[in-house]
Amino acid sequence: GFSIVEMLVSLVVIGIAIAGLTELLWVNASWSSMLHNKYDNYVSAQLFLQRLENDVKHARKVKVTSNNRKLLLEGPLLSQFNGHGFITGVTKYYYSVEPDPTRLGEFRVVRVEDTKPEQVVLRGVIGPKSLNGLDVITFKYIERGKPEIEASEVLNVPSEMDISVLQTNLELRKDDLFGKTSEVNLDSFIAIRSEI
Repeated sequence: GFSIVEMLVSLVVIGIAIAGLTELLWVNASWSSMLHNKYDNYVSAQLFLQRLENDVKHARKVKVTSNNRKLLLEGPLLSQFNGHGFITGVTKYYYSVEPDPTRLGEFRVVRVEDTKPEQVVLRGVIGPKSLNGLDVITFKYIERGKPEIEASEVLNVPSEMDISVLQTNLELRKDDLFGKTSEVNLDSFIAIRSEI
């Protein structure tokens, strides 16, 4: 038979083993959540950048405005060509970076096309921040015909300036499964830069 001391020792050993396994499972779930959020942010950013690149490449005009952090595009959509390949219409649309009303301290990118309602194309934008720390600087540009390498901020652009190179800088983060808010959760943070 077993004595009471042996039984207590075995219970302590089993308790320590269960606590260790529980901690291991918790860490594994946390890492899994972090990797999922990073991947989700990366895929969201790539899809947004591909759509933006497609819109910019097919636009006849690309302009930026300083008033609402908007990127204005003007060009034909696929439905605006006739049977002979001639343009029958031009659509104006824009991308706007604005504060996200559902998530405090974060921004979203909205795409608006002529008379259609706005469409949110990206959420969770947190940077890069402007010098005042209140705005994000997502779009930068190089003016058409200017040889400067340093891109200027869209916030400083005179109204509706025509541009030749568009830089898009994104810093994204997302809440994880364990209830960390976006302001303290750096685990899912990613930064991406694209030039069109």
